[in-house]
Amino acid sequence: MSLIIELLKQYISYVLVALSAVLGGALYFFAIYYGKKYIKQLSNIRYLYASALLVVINVFYLIVSIQRLNQGMIPFARGFAYFLLSLSATIVYLVLAVAYTSNKDRERTSKKTKRIKLVNETSKSPKE
Repeated sequence: MSLIIELLKQYISYVLVALSAVLGGALYFFAIYYGKKYIKQLSNIRYLYASALLVVINVFYLIVSIQRLNQGMIPFARGFAYFLLSLSATIVYLVLAVAYTSNKDRERTSKKTKRIKLVNETSKSPKE
């Protein structure tokens, strides 16, 4: 029973690490969003240019994991796991950026249906 509890604790810790990477990508998007909104110097920056920092971090982790391939498979797997975590943050950021920029200039009008009101010229009901 203690083995099952220990394995569940490890599983939850792995899930929390993955969720923290996803949360990091979302927080980076919102930092860029509010920076563009409130800081005048950042208003002209594009979301694609802001993703360059995340791409540089991804390349760094990929290079580190490839260099660890000579040391063995376990250090390589750890380095590759860090690369995948940083890649998940980049993907979350890019999905949010694309979703925001594609909906930014969309018109907010909805289709309204016109109701036709039938007015009888006579005051008699149609059943007569």
